[in-house]
Amino acid sequence: LSIVGGVRASRPHRSGVSPDRESSPGETPGERGRDARTPLYVALLWIVVGFIGSLGLHAFFAGFGAIRVPARWANITYVGMAMLIALALARWRWIAVAAAVLFVIELRAAPIRWFITIPAPPVYRWLASQDVRIIEVPFDGGPSEYDTMRFATIHHRPMANGASGFAPPEYVKLMSMWRAPEIGDDFVDELRRIGIDLVIVRGNEIFDREERWLRRELERGRRLGFVQRFDRGRSGDWVYSTRGGGGAMPQEFARGGSTFGSLDSPMPAQTLTRGWFSGYAMSPYGVREVNLLFNNGAIRIPAFLFPDAGLSKAMPWYPVDKPRFHRELTGRPPGVWPSTDVQVEIVDGRGGRTRLDDRWIEWK
Repeated sequence: LSIVGGVRASRPHRSGVSPDRESSPGETPGERGRDARTPLYVALLWIVVGFIGSLGLHAFFAGFGAIRVPARWANITYVGMAMLIALALARWRWIAVAAAVLFVIELRAAPIRWFITIPAPPVYRWLASQDVRIIEVPFDGGPSEYDTMRFATIHHRPMANGASGFAPPEYVKLMSMWRAPEIGDDFVDELRRIGIDLVIVRGNEIFDREERWLRRELERGRRLGFVQRFDRGRSGDWVYSTRGGGGAMPQEFARGGSTFGSLDSPMPAQTLTRGWFSGYAMSPYGVREVNLLFNNGAIRIPAFLFPDAGLSKAMPWYPVDKPRFHRELTGRPPGVWPSTDVQVEIVDGRGGRTRLDDRWIEWK
């Protein structure tokens, strides 16, 4: 025993039970032992429940008809396993050191891939200040729905969009209306019925069928009304109110006011021996240079710019003489990881820098 400042202290007991717990009046050693084993029992319970649940319809649990992937009950088992690991590390500290070393080795064998995202388009920051319910179109349940959900973390507005293998009846109903050969009047009627205030139209994804629908609604002026346009890619995001009013017509989709571009090659997850990087870049301020960024932006390699008469004719409002870029790399550049990402950086005529979404590639 040692006395420090008049306070008596003792070394922790190796049994894992604190001195205060041992001195509790009226508590027997058996009760203390059962109390210490409680976390172990809880961890084992999680493991057993998760394992049985992962059997799905082959288990004796009821009510599995609405579960899309019963095997994900294994995550409950993983929680129990994590509890067991935590209990072991708390009791034997040397295991904690060994686990940390093994974790570092594992990360070296299978490194975590960090995807670089672009800033949220302006429309989502604007929506964060609006008390509205929204839907984004095209509404097709495809990959774009995942971006819609990702950017919803910016505005947190109630929305009809979603992405999952298990869809509620209203979602299925709206999707069937949108996917009809021609979008009918019932689509906007249904949006108004369920309380949708704003329709966000992603102009880059609008084609003839969608234009005909939007033109018809705006010409009527009773059910959709133009609110505002926001820069995004070639055509922008267009916001319409379900309270009517008419307004801007779809032919304006063809004109944008922001810097944008596309990386056409290589494709995501492509394995390269020789790298051919190509695409295009447009800006209302002209394009000064295009760079290829590797290793999460740590390595910058300039691309070469070339004219493209067809592309310039299709978008004459962009004063870009050389909209095409490409760069051939005969092998993996020095310092670039075998498994790396590539991201396009566009420098416009004012010196502003715009980065496109990155993609992962492999080098042999």
